[in-house]
Amino acid sequence: MKTIAIVGLGNIGARYSYTRHNVGFQFLNTITELINNQDIRKENSKIYFKDFLLGDIEKQLNIKNKDSKIVKWIEQKSFKSNIALIESKYFINTLINYPSFLMQLKFLRKNTKDLSIKYFIEILNNITKEYQILLIYPTTFMNKSGESLQQIDKYYNIDKTIVVYDDLDTRFGTLTFRAKGGSGGHNGLKSINELFKKDYLRTKIGIGCNIFISDISLTNINNINTDFDKIRSIFCNVLEDRLNFESVFKTKNFFKILNDRSIEKEILKENYDSYIEQFKSIGKSGIQEVSNYVLSTFNMQEKSIMPSILAYTSLTIISAIFDYLYKDELNLKDFSHEFMPLDNFNIQLK
Repeated sequence: MKTIAIVGLGNIGARYSYTRHNVGFQFLNTITELINNQDIRKENSKIYFKDFLLGDIEKQLNIKNKDSKIVKWIEQKSFKSNIALIESKYFINTLINYPSFLMQLKFLRKNTKDLSIKYFIEILNNITKEYQILLIYPTTFMNKSGESLQQIDKYYNIDKTIVVYDDLDTRFGTLTFRAKGGSGGHNGLKSINELFKKDYLRTKIGIGCNIFISDISLTNINNINTDFDKIRSIFCNVLEDRLNFESVFKTKNFFKILNDRSIEKEILKENYDSYIEQFKSIGKSGIQEVSNYVLSTFNMQEKSIMPSILAYTSLTIISAIFDYLYKDELNLKDFSHEFMPLDNFNIQLK
């Protein structure tokens, strides 16, 4: 049986659980909760994700009633990791609760307007059983993450690998996917590149300083006033809309929409332009040392947005795997050269 491996990077131990450097582990907790719990609240077609998605992944090993769960984490000391093995059908079935994500997969539409859930279920029931999904939580600490993948690769027939990790060079609120590339100075990737020796999809969750959300705004932006408070609120609302595939993003970029809404709220143009310039120019760790910044915890504003970002990341990866397996089922020869079709899902703050 072929295996698609999904790895979240981080450092083990409670002291690191909610730090910026551990978003890979936080992602693993989120995708576990989304698959095991189907009670996410929705209002006005938008998805509002609950705070429990930010839970500690290490606690998943101790969850009671494991027999009733789809994702069951187990400790594997020989693999230097904790793992969860899931049949692809049950992994993908989570998407039935999120039509906005399914709508990004054009082949599921019977016409340009409607998505047939029945059609999705029919495809899902017939999808290949040759694949299983393996979630991996390395217990080696970040700098030795490659040791875990190296051990697992000896046992499982890994066909594709996805690595989810924090990226300091990317602003908070941005999510990007890259099929190839270097480590970018990330020690977890350095270890994987050295020991794993296979291509993998990089899923980068931005943790870089973002003045619209970061606490640095309180000390670094001149003349804090009600205009900035309004723009910060609008920024968060625009980001939530982007995470819910609002149609306006098909024709306008993120900051064009932010600008338009700022004008609607009668925010002074010169103030808006000044904040945008500072957003572009401020250092990736703000005024902190990089080592202190990456090991710091998220502030309250960031914590309120993280569940949506992590859920978006999780559902995006599930959608991409479904797309990949469905096309694999159709034996599309030209598709074998691609990794996964993720163009629809990148969140770029431009």
